[in-house]
Amino acid sequence: MNKKQCGIQAAATNIDNLNSNSLTSFGKANRDSENLSLPKQCKKERAYHFILSNPKGVTENDILINVRLSSGRNYFTELERKYGFKFIRLNQPNPDGIGCHFKYVIESLKDAKRILQAINKYRVRRKALFLPTHEAEILLMPYLTPIDER
Repeated sequence: MNKKQCGIQAAATNIDNLNSNSLTSFGKANRDSENLSLPKQCKKERAYHFILSNPKGVTENDILINVRLSSGRNYFTELERKYGFKFIRLNQPNPDGIGCHFKYVIESLKDAKRILQAINKYRVRRKALFLPTHEAEILLMPYLTPIDER
């Protein structure tokens, strides 16, 4: 294989890696993947986006598995501290019957908007635009219904 073919193959491999890495593990495309000059999402932005995109609630384990971040409870407590609201904590027993863990649920539309505000703060910090209006509406829509109907 000559040098030109090697370079083309390497470029194709890099494009394949870029495309596979531009999807976060919870199935949302990275909105900024077209603009490669922007820094990638920080851990908090990814965690907050995942929390907001799951109106039925999120456990620490969900954050570990889907967003690949440990210490999931820290993201919930930081949101509570910084934005002055409380998550609903549902106590769930572990499948093995030993111990339990919390499922954190956003209580109201007002609280969901505060999380969206936090996401946008981190987007601005990395010089990205706010989440598009239609995407923000999609994320907030489930919070218009009562918790027991989500």
